[in-house]
Amino acid sequence: MAILYKLVENKVPGSKACGKWYARATPSGVKTIDDIADIMQQNCSLKRSDIYAALLEFSDTLESLLLDGYRVDIPRLGSFKPGVRSIGVSSPSEFNERKHLRKSTIHFKPSYVYDRDLCTHKLRMLQNVSYVDASKLASGKEMEERRKEK
Repeated sequence: MAILYKLVENKVPGSKACGKWYARATPSGVKTIDDIADIMQQNCSLKRSDIYAALLEFSDTLESLLLDGYRVDIPRLGSFKPGVRSIGVSSPSEFNERKHLRKSTIHFKPSYVYDRDLCTHKLRMLQNVSYVDASKLASGKEMEERRKEK
């Protein structure tokens, strides 16, 4: 399996990068919780319905913990934490929650592993990544065939 990318030109006037082309990831498709449960069922002894229920409960529990202000660490995946966006004020005494808090956010920080050979950190989940130029694929069928080969 590979990450698809396409080349996109920077068209922002005045930017130092204007006119340069950059690779941007493009999705291979969409997978739902049903698809994930089907895949996981093939890899373990749990039934699809048990996995589905656990994933839904995980989602509800994660939401609850984030709403309580916790950071949630999930080994080999990463951590989630709540965040806020606000309007800046000149002094703390001027700050008003209703007026200056704009929206809540969720921050995700993926899990990293240290590569001793390169003396750098790599995303744990993307250590063995490969890339395919989406514009060079004949069709979605070709991508499905590549997936089945691996």
